[in-house]
Amino acid sequence: MSVVITLRVHAIQLNDLFGVGVLDHNEYEVVNSEVVSVRRNERLLAVMYRKPQQQTDAFFHSLDRAGQDHVVDHVTGRKHGN
Repeated sequence: MSVVITLRVHAIQLNDLFGVGVLDHNEYEVVNSEVVSVRRNERLLAVMYRKPQQQTDAFFHSLDRAGQDHVVDHVTGRKHGN
């Protein structure tokens, strides 16, 4: 069974991720340059998979604040609201 998780990159505010050091300038530009949202999502996730835990946690926190907690739940296996 395949699960589709919708990630809204624009909701995360890439500027916030750049501002707190989760994305460097090059990563920000690469992700932000994608016009098609699916490709933007893929690029952002590919970048995040290479990040250390502290930056990954900041990314998850940004997802939570943007109402994308279901993505965090799916990726981390946590129960919603925990």
